Amino acid sequence: MRYTGPSQKMVNLDATTAHDNPGPIRIVIRNFPRYAKHLNSLPIDENLHLVVVADFIAESYKPRSLPILGVRLIGHADQDFQRGPHFEQQISEDRAKAVETRLRNDVGIRTFTFSIVQTIPNPNVPRPSAIQWISTGVGASEPDEENVRRHKTPANMNEEDRKRNRRVEIILEPGDVPVPNEDADLIVRKVLDDWGKPRLPNPPPGPPPSMPNFYWHLVVPPKPDEWKKLKKQIKEALKNFDVETALETIKDKLLPDAPSGGWHDDLRSLVDELEKARREGQKEWWKDDDDD
Repeated sequence: MRYTGPSQKMVNLDATTAHDNPGPIRIVIRNFPRYAKHLNSLPIDENLHLVVVADFIAESYKPRSLPILGVRLIGHADQDFQRGPHFEQQISEDRAKAVETRLRNDVGIRTFTFSIVQTIPNPNVPRPSAIQWISTGVGASEPDEENVRRHKTPANMNEEDRKRNRRVEIILEPGDVPVPNEDADLIVRKVLDDWGKPRLPNPPPGPPPSMPNFYWHLVVPPKPDEWKKLKKQIKEALKNFDVETALETIKDKLLPDAPSGGWHDDLRSLVDELEKARREGQKEWWKDDDDD
């Protein structure tokens, strides 16, 4: 849900906030020292809050979660009679930009994974690189809500009150549609495709049939002595991605259209084996005795 203004009802980001919450979701980074805009000047607990935000954004891109599509950062300053409104505005913007830079970097690190499907982009799957980042500053025009509630003014504030004013609001805007499961479908196709380039010496006339039916006619099957290696490769692929989704993709999207007999039946058995191992809680369920 889009952020529309400070009067909008928002959800506070904490340990109970789920990835199906439509938001907007809010957390505040406070306690900048006077004249400070760099994050290394913040107390350690405020830096830990930034870690929580980065984790939450990255995890929102897992299947079935509402992805964070927008991040708004609103910087604030405490009233400074010596340096005036121009300084207050500038430092509020600088603080917001510093938080944006940190989060962009941390989210990028958390969402950078080597993918065997990275050469097959899917426009239907949202990517963290498409997040809209907006940083603004409002100077000292909006004192912290706790100071307002306690009727604090520049005349009766102490340093702790002023630190509360020196802050950055982080507002997360989830999308309306959960992250789909197409990635797992692409993973499986790529794993299978690695066993040979599709060949159609005499392609049928007209547009090709839709996947996955058409796919089985393109895949060059592994040789009998290669099944063991293929099995290990599939397990490794599943280990590094959303397991439940990938297994569902193999079982529900690919296997129903696969021919009977031979290695296709071995693939069916592998899926059953993996599901059983996961149900029984085996920690290294992707391994078995015949893996090299």
